[in-house]
Amino acid sequence: YVTGINLAGYVNLIEGEEELSEIFQDFTGHGTGIASIISGNGETGICGVNPNAEVYSVKVLDGENKAPLSRIIQGIYWCIEHEMNIINMSFGTSVYSKALEQAVMDAYEAGLLMIGAAGNESSDVEYPAAFSEVMAVAAVNPEAEISEFSNTGEELDIAAPGEKIRVASFFDGNEVTHGTSIAVPHVTGAA
Repeated sequence: YVTGINLAGYVNLIEGEEELSEIFQDFTGHGTGIASIISGNGETGICGVNPNAEVYSVKVLDGENKAPLSRIIQGIYWCIEHEMNIINMSFGTSVYSKALEQAVMDAYEAGLLMIGAAGNESSDVEYPAAFSEVMAVAAVNPEAEISEFSNTGEELDIAAPGEKIRVASFFDGNEVTHGTSIAVPHVTGAA
C-alpha cells in the first residue's frame, strides 16, 4: 500500500493470504517498486513511466519472492480470464516447463503482451522471458550499456534502465535498486 500508486484492483493468489490487508500485501517491496515504475503518480516522489496506466496487482510471489510454477501459471490464466492487456513478468526461472510454456502460448493467443525479465545471473535468458511469445528485457546501466549482471542471449528483445533506479517503498518511502525485474516495468509502462 503506497499512496503514490493507483491500483485499479488486486488479487492475492497465495493460499492463506487471500484476505490479507493491502497494507501487508508486499513483504519484500518488490511488487511495490515495480508498480511505482509503471504508474507512480509523483505523490511520494516517484513518477512512473505512465501514471495513467490501469494497474492490477496479481500477487504470485511469497514473502521471499518465490512461487511454485503452478502459481505463476494460475496468475497468467487470471490475467487471460480478466482480459488484461499486458502482463509484467518481473521474475524468472532457469527451469523449462511445458505447462508454463502452454500458459504463455494461451496468453499470447488471447492477445496479451507479456514482458519478462531476462534474469540477473550473467547467464542465459530465463523463462518465461526465454519463450518467443514473451518480450525479453535486459537491464542497462546509466551509460546505456548492458548491465554486468544482466542475462543475455538471442532471446533478448529490448533493454531498459535497470541500475540505480529509485522506486516506491514501504510506508510511502522510496529506495534505490537494480535488476532486470526493474527494467521490465519501464517497458511495460511505455507499452
